[in-house]
Amino acid sequence: MHASATQSGSNHGGEAILGRCNGSEPVHQTPDKYQLNKLENQISDLTGDLNDLSLPIDTELEIEPISMGAEAPLLSLAAYWELGMNQNPEIQAAVEAAERARQGVRIAKADYIPDFGAFAQCTYQNGVRFLVHNNGSVGLRMSWSVFD
Repeated sequence: MHASATQSGSNHGGEAILGRCNGSEPVHQTPDKYQLNKLENQISDLTGDLNDLSLPIDTELEIEPISMGAEAPLLSLAAYWELGMNQNPEIQAAVEAAERARQGVRIAKADYIPDFGAFAQCTYQNGVRFLVHNNGSVGLRMSWSVFD
């Protein structure tokens, strides 16, 4: 039982918590001292995190409880969706990229639409005497690219 407590580092039902300090011989602590050391380590870690906020070291912070009465009213799912779509620049960029892609598809499809046209012309000739001098023509013209 003693060997398994040394390996696991704790004995919840016993009187002592066993651990190792820098890989040397086991350190015996009572559960109260173990909890105290654990909390002191947590305080030290959180103090270091607060120091990363670029506040002076001797700054005292006042923690205020969260007031439950001044909660913001909940909006509908559609309202949150609209809010996210309007305020997130990444989503706006993605929407614009999708619209550019749709326009590119429309332009590519337009290459396969046939072109229709109407024409009218009047031609004057005097080189051949037995043909009429004024010729008129009217017609429709169509061009269509079926294959690339």
